[in-house]
Amino acid sequence: MAEYTLYPVLWDYKKNKRQLYSVKIAVTVDRKTTWLLTPHKLHPHQWEEVAVNAPDGTKTIMRQVVQHQNAKIINADIRRRISDKEKELSAMNAQDIPITRQSIKGGAKTGRSFKTFAKEVRDHRVEIPRIINFGGDGLMLRDIDPAWLRRFEAHERARVDDDGNRCVNDNTISITFKYLAQIMGQAAKEKLIAEDPFDAYNRPSYIDPERIWLVEEEKDAILKLVNDGLNEPLRTTAIYFLLGCETGIRHSDWAAFNPDTMISMLPGGPSILRLRARKNKGDVVMPIGPTLSGIINLVRTAGRPYSLEQCNLHLKAIGPMAGLKKILSTHKARHSFGYLCASLGLPKSTTAELMAIGVNTVEVYYHLSGQNILKQAALLADR
Repeated sequence: MAEYTLYPVLWDYKKNKRQLYSVKIAVTVDRKTTWLLTPHKLHPHQWEEVAVNAPDGTKTIMRQVVQHQNAKIINADIRRRISDKEKELSAMNAQDIPITRQSIKGGAKTGRSFKTFAKEVRDHRVEIPRIINFGGDGLMLRDIDPAWLRRFEAHERARVDDDGNRCVNDNTISITFKYLAQIMGQAAKEKLIAEDPFDAYNRPSYIDPERIWLVEEEKDAILKLVNDGLNEPLRTTAIYFLLGCETGIRHSDWAAFNPDTMISMLPGGPSILRLRARKNKGDVVMPIGPTLSGIINLVRTAGRPYSLEQCNLHLKAIGPMAGLKKILSTHKARHSFGYLCASLGLPKSTTAELMAIGVNTVEVYYHLSGQNILKQAALLADR
């Protein structure tokens, strides 16, 4: 029977570009150590190793995360990983199975990797890094069972930023679990897993949020902040937010926005903006009026947009600075564009095309605007 010990270590031999070090779990079996990587990365001051007196009079080293907004979550996750690995090793001892470096690392596992399969089914999803960050690169499809789903949901709900605010809202969690359910459902159909874990797990429900949009006076108030010398990084976020208000593009499209390649001139007509490729490989285009032209000129002076979480934090600060009572987020820009199209009288089919969504989805903007749908898309050129 092999003797083993497990304990966490801050791997301070190599740091990443953000000066963070990885937390690893040292598994020592018969005086040979194998290192297991966790998804957690910390600054040295966020890791504590303290010698404490054990009940038997000996000293032991207590290792834990400190001075980190998610310290409780990370410490609990590290303890869980150690506990799970201890159960694996204990079971192997009970069955007289040799404990090797390969078995410790899980190299003997069979089946499909979640990361690989997820990218085959639905690639370029923002949920994949979030799932892998919790489950690790070695996460297998068969590892995802109802107990794993409960831990993942609790982890996402408990995440907070430096100010103690939740990093992930309820609907983001719902969307993540919807995506997970699609992947696991497909895996079950292809017989890659014995059963779909969502057959025994109720995924978080989606709550249709109240649609909040900005009217012209409110957008002008934000533009005035930009023109009056709003400090970075708020200025960059405000500019891209206004771009979203005038074009309907999502935050995920902000970084790809390039005026030099996306603007074309029509013979004898206005400049047009090519927004994105449709399913039929054609372009979605819209005319560039004075308002949009001014915003595009500001984009040329701005840096690259920040992450979704950072932009939403910036917008929470920008709203009160502009005298707005509405709580802003990146998606409020898209709602503002939908409301703009409805209030100008664009046909529903045109608005749906510009926003790359179904006609039924844009109905709400026409209900909210209370305008008669009489005008045509060409009115955007007069803005």
